[in-house]
Amino acid sequence: MFVLNKAEKVDIFGSDDIIRYGQKVKIEMSPYMYRKKLYLGSTTQSSQCYSPESRKQEASAHSIDHYNCTWVLETLDPNFRFEMQGEPVKANEPVLMRHAQTGHYLASDSKRHGNEFGGEWEVMCHSFSTQNKTQNLQLEKTGHSTSDIPARFQHE
Repeated sequence: MFVLNKAEKVDIFGSDDIIRYGQKVKIEMSPYMYRKKLYLGSTTQSSQCYSPESRKQEASAHSIDHYNCTWVLETLDPNFRFEMQGEPVKANEPVLMRHAQTGHYLASDSKRHGNEFGGEWEVMCHSFSTQNKTQNLQLEKTGHSTSDIPARFQHE
């Protein structure tokens, strides 16, 4: 249903058609869904624009191709995000999609809401993170992490 397109071709990512970590991409919906091209995008959360169920930053389809529709691909493990920059994304490997403009990740929660197609999960942009303290200093001491790599694992 979706087509992944490179948003920009930069020298560190090469000029080939391989999608790499850290690269800016745009997600285009299938042209059979609507008579115009639609892109997955998000806008900054405000009192006028938010997701209907969770009240987080809205993610939706946009008919205009602009920077709000740009995403950055990142690896799940925050300890390897810096090392994986520029490496090819393997097929069927889970990735994080970070909104390029706001820095929040594409997310969904387990709350179902009904519509004319049945029950669906809401898709939004939100960076879920745990509130407990992580062992960043211990990882740095043992050499498993450095201060420039975030050590919080984004999950709930």
